[in-house]
Amino acid sequence: MQTVLEFLVQFLLALAGAIGVAIAWVGGMALLCGAGIGGCGFWWTLRRRKRRALEKLKEITPGD
Repeated sequence: MQTVLEFLVQFLLALAGAIGVAIAWVGGMALLCGAGIGGCGFWWTLRRRKRRALEKLKEITPGD
């Protein structure tokens, strides 16, 4: 009976550890993806601002 109990305890510990690792992986991937999406949006905003600034500069300065 004790070996069955030990087996169940070890099984539950392993299961809890596997679930914890899975949660950590999912959280890490979500963090990385969120940072990637946020960084991409930040880069896109800067690029758009630069393009608008260049267009305004072309309107202001006499061109060819």
